[in-house]
Amino acid sequence: MAQALNSAGEPRVPDAKPSGVIEPVQYLRALAALMVVFSHANDQLRTPGLGYTPELGHFGVDLFFVISGFIMLVITEQREQTPHDFLLSRILRVAPNYWFYTTLVAVLAVAAPSVFRATAFTLPHYLQSLLFIAHENPADPGSTSPLLKLGWTLNYEMFFYVVFTAAIALSFARRLLITTAALGSLIVLGWLFAPTDPVANFYTRDIMLEFLFGMGIGWLYLHGRTGPRSALYFFGFGILCLLWANVSAGFGVMQSSVRGLVWGVPAAGVLFLALGLQPARGWVGRVLKGLGDASYTIYLFHLFPLSGLRLIWLKIGLATGYPLATYVFVLLALVVVATSGYAAYWLIERPATRLAHSLRQRLLSADRKRVTHPVQ
Repeated sequence: MAQALNSAGEPRVPDAKPSGVIEPVQYLRALAALMVVFSHANDQLRTPGLGYTPELGHFGVDLFFVISGFIMLVITEQREQTPHDFLLSRILRVAPNYWFYTTLVAVLAVAAPSVFRATAFTLPHYLQSLLFIAHENPADPGSTSPLLKLGWTLNYEMFFYVVFTAAIALSFARRLLITTAALGSLIVLGWLFAPTDPVANFYTRDIMLEFLFGMGIGWLYLHGRTGPRSALYFFGFGILCLLWANVSAGFGVMQSSVRGLVWGVPAAGVLFLALGLQPARGWVGRVLKGLGDASYTIYLFHLFPLSGLRLIWLKIGLATGYPLATYVFVLLALVVVATSGYAAYWLIERPATRLAHSLRQRLLSADRKRVTHPVQ
């Protein structure tokens, strides 16, 4: 590989502002989503003696957070945005899909509460979940998981967006420094005082370092410091990171106060190396990019097909309790979730996002008409 390419397939020069989709980042998004699916697929049968720690798949969340920090810095460099426009664009991107699946869980929790082990519907719990406000789960004391439990990551995402929006409002040029100072201060407070209150603990966890690491990689990318890399370096380093995640997960790193360091640094390294890769060609590239495009839906949606697959597996009497049976189940689950998640992306996420943007355009058009033709 002689030279890094931009998303249009042309050589990328230092300090050039990138545009369009950065395909290797989409590939990482696909990997991150499937890693989380891998972890939760193992949870369905809970088989001992697998030879690996199923929790290693949660490293996908750390990849998501690093990617998010990277994307926020890069997209605001492509086009300077007002705080209002930036936050509204983020809400339109994240909220419709999340609200759909949160509402689906709410309906199921009311109609069939026995389906859930630690989920109960209350109106305040539902509304705070929709608004991305971290709060104590009424059915799971000490936990800040929303009604759709996977949404805890979205609460961090939206909090990051709010802080980033405030940084843009204070100084667009210094948004990186202001965001780093704000989140860094909260993390330091968490390290110093280790708050026991669930909400205070949530907003001071060092996992938020991963957004800052991603922004740092974004700064390097924008200044042409993420040059071409051999795929061997990427895959080799990626395998080392998975081994590290497997070993450290066994020591409870996910619940520790240093997850953002222990997993955030290697996640940032994976992103850094991925940015130097050329886009994949042929059907492999199309599949990877398609899964990357659908990664958000795959993440939000995957527990539904996983639960259904487990019920079918048990209903027809297939083997459980043996490592080989779990290996087959997990592989099947990855295929089922990837295909059904991609279908849900086209059937639910894309139409919901288009509808949200259409409503926004109508509101903006109505506002412009009122300004142009004020009521006499």
